[in-house]
Amino acid sequence: MEMCGGYASRPGTGVGFIKRAPLTSADKLRLYCDLAAGHRGVELARRAARLLVDGSLSPMETALKMLLADPRLYGSMGMRGVLLNCPIEVDAGTLGKARRRTYRCDLLWPDARVALEYDSDDNHASVTALHTDAMRRLVMDAVGIDVITVTSNMVKDLGQFRAFARQLATKLGRRVPPPSDEFLARQESLHRMLLG
Repeated sequence: MEMCGGYASRPGTGVGFIKRAPLTSADKLRLYCDLAAGHRGVELARRAARLLVDGSLSPMETALKMLLADPRLYGSMGMRGVLLNCPIEVDAGTLGKARRRTYRCDLLWPDARVALEYDSDDNHASVTALHTDAMRRLVMDAVGIDVITVTSNMVKDLGQFRAFARQLATKLGRRVPPPSDEFLARQESLHRMLLG
């Protein structure tokens, strides 16, 4: 998903990544797989390409998408239908200002009108960032989008992640089947692979 997102991993940069324009899109990669039919490895690439979503702006957003919205077969929660950092146009009257404004949520399930905001330790500690985040949540609430916030500790601790994911599933109106031992092992493996 990094190729379709607005960042590139860069160890040693403090946050571990830099911002940059996407290199390609999920649709272009899927098209390439179709055009490469019959070549060695294309079926595996096609399966991976089906999981891609454009718009991730950080490694944690990518990890959250994979942990929450990929198929349960891979250890994810299977909450499909997510968009990353898609624009949400808000009318001027909603803001009490004279112009239209665009907002973005880290992850958005548009059909359920539920958004997930990841508050990183690095980007959300300043007073300005806290104000911006609070304003975004108020505006999203005003346009009928329920915003859930998750922190680094909540994602990195598997027990806290599981509790948060069940809460999110409830907000999305999704039934989460009781996890089997096999699913829990796959989820733990995915979590460890993505977050260390």
